[in-house]
Amino acid sequence: MSQDNATADTMTLRRSLNDGLFNAALLGFAYVLQTATGRQADSFYQGADLVFNAKDLDNFNQAYFKTLIHTFEKDCIFYTIENYLPQLLSMQKPYTDSQEQAITEMTKFLAEKGLRASYVSGYAIINKYGDPYPYEELLKNLKALKDNEEKRALAIELIQHMVEHRDVFLMKDIAYTRIQPFWQNMSFLLKTENTTDFEAAYQKSFIDDVSAFISPEYKPPKHAIHCCQCNSSVRKSEAKSMSWINDEGVDIARKTSYYWNHNPDSYLCPLCAMIYTCLPLGFHYSGNQGIFINDNRSLHALETNYVGLKTEQIQNEKTHRDEPFYRLLSRLILNYEDLNSKKSLMNIQVIRRKNNRYYTHDFSRDMLKGLASCQANLKTLIPIFYMRNGEYIRVFDETMDRLMRNERLFNYISDAALSCLQSGSSLSFIWLLIMIQIEFFNKNNGLEEDSKMMELAKQGRKQGYYLKKEMSSGERNENKIKGLSFKLINALKSKNAYTFSDTLLRQYMALGKPVPQDALNAFGDEDKFLTYGYGFIAGLNGYEKDSEGVTDSAKTAYGSN
Repeated sequence: MSQDNATADTMTLRRSLNDGLFNAALLGFAYVLQTATGRQADSFYQGADLVFNAKDLDNFNQAYFKTLIHTFEKDCIFYTIENYLPQLLSMQKPYTDSQEQAITEMTKFLAEKGLRASYVSGYAIINKYGDPYPYEELLKNLKALKDNEEKRALAIELIQHMVEHRDVFLMKDIAYTRIQPFWQNMSFLLKTENTTDFEAAYQKSFIDDVSAFISPEYKPPKHAIHCCQCNSSVRKSEAKSMSWINDEGVDIARKTSYYWNHNPDSYLCPLCAMIYTCLPLGFHYSGNQGIFINDNRSLHALETNYVGLKTEQIQNEKTHRDEPFYRLLSRLILNYEDLNSKKSLMNIQVIRRKNNRYYTHDFSRDMLKGLASCQANLKTLIPIFYMRNGEYIRVFDETMDRLMRNERLFNYISDAALSCLQSGSSLSFIWLLIMIQIEFFNKNNGLEEDSKMMELAKQGRKQGYYLKKEMSSGERNENKIKGLSFKLINALKSKNAYTFSDTLLRQYMALGKPVPQDALNAFGDEDKFLTYGYGFIAGLNGYEKDSEGVTDSAKTAYGSN
């Protein structure tokens, strides 16, 4: 920390990019500074450093909550509730059937959400403001009412009163849906503080400590401890452990055995602790998933990716509403050529917060190259689901998880195909998985090799399709195809070329047809065997239109007259 001994106002403060989560917090902190000062966030950027004056923190408390509400209000339950008001006010008797249903649904939602523990504690805060309105009592009455006109009138009254204190209700939603996934057990997220005004709780936990810490008169003792982020000297009594930041630390007071020689070293100075409270603001959120691109070349790079994700979400709201990760990939792939042209490029780290867990991925130039090659097929996977043990499985998520681990897709294709056969789901998507497998993992083998593998897969699909047609004719039926598919997939899963070829041979002999030469040629190489084999499965269980490229040469290869 750099400081000017003249006055606190002119003291220069500096924090630098470090690990991924601190970088996200630092970006969020810059956005709060923007609100507090009226200056653009990038005016505080100096390469990998965020530089600001102590005076810039004067309005930080109010700016913090204002920024949170501005960023997350549309994700809040209360945002939905307050938008009921103009709808309810516009209704007039006699109500249409759709209006009757809307009143029933809106008032039920209001009563249920309004009686949640988080809102009840919000009413206690409002009462301390001097507003004695009996929210709980009236919400219980609303829940019990039967007449829609009475429900509509009471709902209007309730919402009008709630809107007068909208920041309280918005912050109750934000605290538990956007902040608590990142940090908890501190300030307004303490159980003992849940009926305390938000700004008062934040002032007590963070602002007061920072004000003392950045004072020119602050003198740490000779044997002070050091902040693990900025290395500033700080009194131990004023430092904070990282245990309140989810997945980032342990309770230092009770678990010193986690540290070398029982000597904890993961302390935060008051300023870095306050920066960490901005962690949710550095993540771009869509639905229940937060994403942060840790392109730590500079703060400008971090903001460019954040703004890019946000802009793409607005532009693609209808088509990609449920898949923010695909928008992330699109953004990285679009920048691939520029990144690849640089002589030296560090991996780009992507951090996702989903289901109260962090998922971290490192995107190298090689990884981006592979994703760029199969981007179109990945996009096609987005809406596809299938059933596995009674649960809906999203094919895109399963595929991406494996690609991020650089794990080949053949085992997943087996598992997905078997699950689909068992549940009666379509197997048509496995052809997309085969193409992604070829495009992604052959990215360094050149176009010629990629083309050969793709042609082999296509021949397998066509020949599987003609076998399906032959087996479906006459007295033969779909159950025979399903039984054959199970045998072939299990052979592929165990990489047993002998069992696969023997099973095919028996089936072709039963039909009086020769085994396709492509099948025989593929069995000498594992990749070729699996590529052909899964292509065959795709044709045996789909590929319904002759217009998709079933040619006379394919029919000849199959042996059809």
